[in-house]
Amino acid sequence: MAVGKFLARIGSVGGTARWSAKMYHHLNKQYPGINGKELHSRLVLIRYPKAHENAHTLLEMCDQMKGLRGFAAMVLAVEAGMLDNNKQTIDIFMEVIDEELNKAGISELIANG
Repeated sequence: MAVGKFLARIGSVGGTARWSAKMYHHLNKQYPGINGKELHSRLVLIRYPKAHENAHTLLEMCDQMKGLRGFAAMVLAVEAGMLDNNKQTIDIFMEVIDEELNKAGISELIANG
């Protein structure tokens, strides 16, 4: 599974986690202490600046997301069908998300809600 984890890290899983962390840091400078639904909603609107089906789907899910980790996972579920994988693969993807958020300096509170 080391190859699979490597590919997830350099591919869309790691990229989505890194993008989420980068945008969080950007938003936190503009809106200190931003978190929860407000954070998730703003991230969706940044990711989809024009009306898009994925934006509508993700905005409806904002209340259910737990932290930046949950946000990244839901983006991947909607955009890439992450939840269609087996449990072992999903666990690897979540591990990559956690590691990338940690590397980007995201606190446990923001990462996990």
